[in-house]
Amino acid sequence: MSQQLVINFNKITTVEQLISLLSLKHLSYNNIRIHVILLPFNNITLLLILVAAVKYLVAMGKNVSIDVNDTGIRYLQRINFYRELGIDVDECFSRHNSVGKFIEISRVTEENSLEVVNKILRILFTNMSISDEISGCLNYCFWEMIDNIQEHADSIIGGYTVVQRYPKKGYIEINIVDCGCGIYNSLIKNPKYHDFSEDDAIQYCVQKGYTNGSGMGNGLFHTTNFVKDNCGVFDLYSGNKHLCISNKETILSDISYWQGVILSLKIMMNNPVMLTQIFGDDIPTSVVEYNECINDLW
Repeated sequence: MSQQLVINFNKITTVEQLISLLSLKHLSYNNIRIHVILLPFNNITLLLILVAAVKYLVAMGKNVSIDVNDTGIRYLQRINFYRELGIDVDECFSRHNSVGKFIEISRVTEENSLEVVNKILRILFTNMSISDEISGCLNYCFWEMIDNIQEHADSIIGGYTVVQRYPKKGYIEINIVDCGCGIYNSLIKNPKYHDFSEDDAIQYCVQKGYTNGSGMGNGLFHTTNFVKDNCGVFDLYSGNKHLCISNKETILSDISYWQGVILSLKIMMNNPVMLTQIFGDDIPTSVVEYNECINDLW
């Protein structure tokens, strides 16, 4: 017996819809066949989630076969979508350097975490007017987020990321996905939060000082402060919950189950951010140290 899924991006346009179809704990068959109907232009967050889900199923010992309706979409070739799904395609173009422009769909490991953070920062610095002080802040925030995969997620696939700038739309989109234990299961490892509900966990994880006990618990807190001051969008999906921060408003909603964490940020390219709006008077030492050596980073 095999389980068959059809992922039609003509109809699936939101993360919630894709998660509902890909709810990993319900894919119980050992043999899974996935047919993907792609569009000329596809939501990169959805593409990354699909890649992570397939990687997770394979890591869990499932036999996954996947085919797509179109292997000739150059953008998807360039961001390694087909390659990460194990689909061989002939590329009829030259690959130009992506530095400062985008990050292909890439696995995040302990060995390349620093490289990934530096690539994200390079895109931000190239496309935004950022002071040295804010550079230090961003380095701190993104390192905390990437490091969370290694320190807290317990994800058997590590993590996956994709980053893209949209100059005409005026924002940069950063996506990070893992298939680990999720926000709730991570946070309740700390005895202080053992009685938290899933609602409590996802709401408090973006507040100051909430951690599973192995860190300071401020990475998501400072990141959300940055996004709010930037007038960007912060989307966090984990377990059965979706936390969205947009226009400085926070909305919590229920979703189908996701095994791990999906983090999606939209950072506005033309909105400056003040360091004091992110950290107040409590600027971490790592930010100060970073500012002292910013000119030597590359």
